[in-house]
Amino acid sequence: TSEVEIHDLLARLPYHLFVFLIFGFLAAWTMIRFYGRRVLMPLSMLHRGLGAISRGQLGETLDIPRSATEIKEMLRDFNHMTTKLKTITDELTAAREEAMQAANAKSEFLSNMSHEIRTPLNVILGLSDLINERDLDRESKTELNVLRKSGNLLLNIVNDILDYSKLESGHVSASHKVFNLHQAIHNVAALAEPLAKGKNLAMATQIAVDVPRQIYGDPQLFEQALLNLANNAVKFTGKGGVTVQARILRGDQQPKLEVSVIDTGIGIETDKIDKLFMRFEQ
Repeated sequence: TSEVEIHDLLARLPYHLFVFLIFGFLAAWTMIRFYGRRVLMPLSMLHRGLGAISRGQLGETLDIPRSATEIKEMLRDFNHMTTKLKTITDELTAAREEAMQAANAKSEFLSNMSHEIRTPLNVILGLSDLINERDLDRESKTELNVLRKSGNLLLNIVNDILDYSKLESGHVSASHKVFNLHQAIHNVAALAEPLAKGKNLAMATQIAVDVPRQIYGDPQLFEQALLNLANNAVKFTGKGGVTVQARILRGDQQPKLEVSVIDTGIGIETDKIDKLFMRFEQ
């Protein structure tokens, strides 16, 4: 009897194994379908949404499936976040455009105002030069010199405003051509020399022998920037002198041209260095 039962059990074993495998497959398929619809599919949608945000598509929203009960709130928060980001970005873009329009309008106003002021100011300076050639008494000469110096100072301020408005509005364009660097440096020194002589200061140039004579760039902007530095050096130097120096810096990398303005004046205090390139700072 035992042998018969064992034989019968072995005969039915494949059937039981087949039924067990069928039920196991159905259970696994049900679990995969269940979690796939409720977890995996929403997470995949969230991953695609985050990818869209990384590409700059801030208005991207996700369809929330009904079956995603467990992470439905997460998907809702994502949609709320992307909508808010899109709104903030649009507001920032509009504010930036308004600021740029206001800056352009200000620069245009400054440019027009500078031109309008410079015209009558040049007439005043021209007439003061003509009057200075007349035979005047010492007191009148002194008063006329004060007038001319004040007029020239005002003209420099107007020119600075015009240059600033051009820079801010992007109307300054650099030329690209070969020019004589040595001659440009001597030109700057010659222009600054009368102001230096008026203060009994020495004006000198030092150009190293390895500095090339011809370079590529914008001679007008180069001379303008260098002259501003030279005039500023003369302005804040009480005794001694001002030197415009050019040399080649050689290191591990490509050689560099360095043009410096060196003076024996008061210099700049250490705690003011950080303000050197800040707007409207002196």
